[in-house]
Amino acid sequence: MALKTYVLSFADSIKHVPEHPERTAMKSLSFDVQYQVWPSRVAMLKTIDMQSRRASHHLDWRACKIPMATFSTVIQPLDESGQSAGFEVL
Repeated sequence: MALKTYVLSFADSIKHVPEHPERTAMKSLSFDVQYQVWPSRVAMLKTIDMQSRRASHHLDWRACKIPMATFSTVIQPLDESGQSAGFEVL
């Protein structure tokens, strides 16, 4: 499986959720963000680990984080007895 690489503007990258976030890394390119999807998470982490063994560089790959805005959470109100029904993740 080949590595998939794509570039988004910084503005587009703020709301972007990668198709496979567990094996996608990113790096900043001035006003753009480059994403790369590895064949496995182990391969991605090996690359990031190898980079961390040398001096830091602004073009180093970083593992993607999923923004909290992608999770849809509904908070349920208190019922008549004052008990919280908790919350449900949709």
